[in-house]
Amino acid sequence: MTKLPRRIAGLLVVALVSGLLVGPMNARAQSVLTVQVGGPLARSGAPADGMRFYPSTLRVHDGTTVEFVLRGFHTATLMPANVDGDEWAADNAGGIDKPFSLASTDPDDSAYKFNNQTILPSDPTCGTDANPCSYDGSAVVNSGAFVDSPRFSVTIEGTPGDTINVICLIHPNMRMRIKVVPGGEPETTQEQIDNRRARQRAADTESAAALHNKLSKRQSKHVTDTGKVVWDAFAGYDADGFALLGNYPHRLVVRKGQRVRWHASGLFYEDHTVTFPFDKGRKVAATQGGTPVCDPDGDAGPGPDNPPELQGPPFCNDPGQLEFDIGARFAERRGDRHHRLKDFDSSGIFGSAINVGRSPYTLRFTKATPRAGLRYLCMIHGSFMDGRVVVRSRR
Repeated sequence: MTKLPRRIAGLLVVALVSGLLVGPMNARAQSVLTVQVGGPLARSGAPADGMRFYPSTLRVHDGTTVEFVLRGFHTATLMPANVDGDEWAADNAGGIDKPFSLASTDPDDSAYKFNNQTILPSDPTCGTDANPCSYDGSAVVNSGAFVDSPRFSVTIEGTPGDTINVICLIHPNMRMRIKVVPGGEPETTQEQIDNRRARQRAADTESAAALHNKLSKRQSKHVTDTGKVVWDAFAGYDADGFALLGNYPHRLVVRKGQRVRWHASGLFYEDHTVTFPFDKGRKVAATQGGTPVCDPDGDAGPGPDNPPELQGPPFCNDPGQLEFDIGARFAERRGDRHHRLKDFDSSGIFGSAINVGRSPYTLRFTKATPRAGLRYLCMIHGSFMDGRVVVRSRR
């Protein structure tokens, strides 16, 4: 059984751990090509993650092994050969309860759970450098996201002319394409891959820094037809090839009785929550953001989930019973749109993939705050993706 985290307190915990485990990628022989998947854009000075396969296209021979290096919370998932990538993604990924959605409904408690078909490898017995998985184009081959090693190797057994679309099931708009070429034609070299990666990440780093600086300085408001003052904010912001994991503006000053509206229209890759107050949101994330349980009857019946039977992975004496539950307080909207100082108010998850919350999300602030204001967070990405709203008394 693939080793899994004991408790996932929001999705970025896994992403950070995976990123720390990855070392430098060295060029290899031409029969093994290494492809980086995602990766923080640390030099941008912004909370930015790369949302690409590097490179986006690859030419390989029949028998070439592709090693995917997962730099964060991603999957490398090969679709069946020669399918339309957009159609397959629309039918199978994103949302809730599709075959490869990140999350599905849980009939045991009317909440949600991670989809094991997405987060776990399609074949846990292969995928290492010494024992790559085989891909013949007939079925999906998935790295999974909850894995021991961030490296996933696949040997392509294809026919010249085959097109293989690869997708990250966590971020379904993150794609690449592999083309199988005849043996007499050159395949992509590792040097070409490394050079393209370096150029693309440098360009994305520069773009992420510029967008972060622009959004950080931006404060805007508008007045509705009924005279209500509404301030605009953004819970994360995505652009071509990267995601900003920040709340903009980070600190917003409003007057008592005014509203703040968090927009998610700029999200192309990521999902977020806007959750008040910070401490309570962090506790909810720790207890409902992916808790391992043992489910003896699976989806066949309404029987209860049981606590883990083992202290560590696979958590259940029968590994097939393992699931990771996501509570409704973590996933769904909470509150009445009017925030009082001790209220638990949350947008629920919204964005490009899951989107069971409310977007845009609007809160009216009814009480003046201390000078430091009210701290909030995204429960998915944790404490570093926080923000503050300072509410001042009316003049």
